[in-house]
Amino acid sequence: MKQLAAEDHLTVADLNGPMVAMLTKAYDTDPTLAQKIIPDRVHPGPGGHLIMAECLLKAWNAPALVSSVKLDAASKTLVSAAATRVSNLRFGTSISWTQTDDALPMPVDWNDPVTVLAVRSSDFMEALDEEPLVVTNLDAPRWTLTIDGENIGTFTREELAAGINLAQYATPMAKQAAQVQALTVKHNAIHFLRWRSVQVPLQAEKDPHIKKALAELDAFEADVVKEQRAAALPRPHRFELTPAQ
Repeated sequence: MKQLAAEDHLTVADLNGPMVAMLTKAYDTDPTLAQKIIPDRVHPGPGGHLIMAECLLKAWNAPALVSSVKLDAASKTLVSAAATRVSNLRFGTSISWTQTDDALPMPVDWNDPVTVLAVRSSDFMEALDEEPLVVTNLDAPRWTLTIDGENIGTFTREELAAGINLAQYATPMAKQAAQVQALTVKHNAIHFLRWRSVQVPLQAEKDPHIKKALAELDAFEADVVKEQRAAALPRPHRFELTPAQ
């Protein structure tokens, strides 16, 4: 298949190989829970669909990086920032800054154990969802991170020096991504309803109400798309690291 695609200058997205590899690892980890990734052995659940989406996005060369920030507490400097803008950086007893990322993390449901198993059994995070925060040369042994006043977690200075992947936590950015996903699902539902329930089955009908119904659904869809795009726009977030007790 890859040879045929190359001859015709087409992109190949292998959904089977990575899915099999993920399922094999998931079954080795938790055989009972792994059965729920594809519960009827045909149709994947959300976790399986997430890995299939990864395969497609990787074939399209989707970037792995959401954003990246590295700070040095000793020199009190911003060492690097990628796919984000950092401002109002202050070093004192605590460290605070404002961060406006160019992109959002993937909307992974970390409360769903089946999805978590699928993600942990694959390279999903490394391939599509890297949002590292690195802070080196901290003095206190443990630090609490808040974003927009929300407690994200407490980390050791060694963990922060190595880097924590914010995409794995319930950050305001993750909540925004979930909002965008919900609007995307809503958009899809409207479009599917229009096509499946009105446009196709009633295409031979001459009733003027059908044309009006299609126009109303189009307007509804356009409103949701507008809301969807507005929800996805970058937002500034206030980060703060404080020594933990």
